[in-house]
Amino acid sequence: MAKRQGRGLQLVELSLEGNRIRDDGAAALAAAVQSGGASALQRLDLEGNGIGDAGAQALGRALPYAPKLRELWLHGNAFQTVGRDALRSAWAPRDPSDLWV
Repeated sequence: MAKRQGRGLQLVELSLEGNRIRDDGAAALAAAVQSGGASALQRLDLEGNGIGDAGAQALGRALPYAPKLRELWLHGNAFQTVGRDALRSAWAPRDPSDLWV
């Protein structure tokens, strides 16, 4: 879903559930977020994508660049404690009940 902002559209919700993006896709998404491509993003669903620790860590590093993100869905991925901890740490300023890992 996108909202009109001025002359363009801004992405506010993105669901890539079950698309098998894995670590490479998570890293590419994280890079897009870090470059300012998700400044209006409020909800991101990446459930069931085979994302491992490296992808989860990349996403964690990108979270500060998505200040409006309020829901992050990551159930059913392959990351373990390292990835989970990176995400939880990066998510800490936000409501912990809105991070589903």
